Amino acid sequence: MIKACIFDLDGTLLNTLFTISSLANNALEKHGIEAIDPEEVKYMIGDGTKKLIGRMLERRNVDLDESFDDVYKSFMKEYDKGVTDGTRPYDGIPELLAELGTMGIEACVLSNKPDKAARETVKLFFGDLIDVTYGARDDVALKPDPEGLEKLFDEIGFSADECLYIGDTAVDMLTGKNGGCFTIGVTWGFRDKKELEENGADVIVDTPREILKYINR
Repeated sequence: MIKACIFDLDGTLLNTLFTISSLANNALEKHGIEAIDPEEVKYMIGDGTKKLIGRMLERRNVDLDESFDDVYKSFMKEYDKGVTDGTRPYDGIPELLAELGTMGIEACVLSNKPDKAARETVKLFFGDLIDVTYGARDDVALKPDPEGLEKLFDEIGFSADECLYIGDTAVDMLTGKNGGCFTIGVTWGFRDKKELEENGADVIVDTPREILKYINR
């Protein structure tokens, strides 16, 4: 019996592409580096903020040793302010979370977004519809390492086979698999169906409501 749904955040519950790409490109341009199209940036998101900035600098053939620290500090200075201009929940997500609550199913978030930003963003957009939020912390390995997922299991008191893990990227599918969860890939986020299939999604859904079919699987 499924007792909890554990969601990725960016690209799964929230469309944050405009926000993240704008802040990251602003940091690049502040240091004289050409911006990158958001459609390219979305394939760089998912492994944490350091990987994002590193990939963007590599895309522009910028020496990481020379520029990474300054660009990353510029990015995080704005990111830590909790800027959410352009961020919005995907269609059907608030309704899904409300339905889970009605069913007595816990809804949790496990994200590679910095912990403070993850918690504040979840609270802003979803209030009490999310029970527990874990973002990236210095003392916990980033996804797809299952450490954060296992800590979340401990906090909510459920085992892997009592949880669904839901996300939009290869990192998410690998996280779910590494943690022993039934893993659902979503097609409305930052990656395509092929990536989800190739990285072990148990099922793939095209709408949030389809997730409900797997609660009593």
